Amino acid sequence: MFDCVVRGLAIPAEMENKTHPCDFMARGRVRVALFDLSGAPVNPEVPSRRVLLEKVAALVPRHPGRSAAARAALAAAQAPAAVSPAAAAAGGKGKGKKKGGRK
Repeated sequence: MFDCVVRGLAIPAEMENKTHPCDFMARGRVRVALFDLSGAPVNPEVPSRRVLLEKVAALVPRHPGRSAAARAALAAAQAPAAVSPAAAAAGGKGKGKKKGGRK
């Protein structure tokens, strides 16, 4: 999103280093300067936050990181390891029913 704002729309922006504790690898916030000090829009094509979000949504699918080659590399990195047929047949059962019940 940061690249789309800065490169695609030519609007000054800053990436804040805020993260959520459960998802610390995803950086959190992009601060965008929509208006200059006099109150006029920095980019006349983007007069409001809603228009900014619509324009960014149109640019994200064309981002170089979302190309077919980038998706293939990501899928290859996330593919599970191959399991042999013997291991798949042996490990198919669960733990079964616990004995003892409620007390």
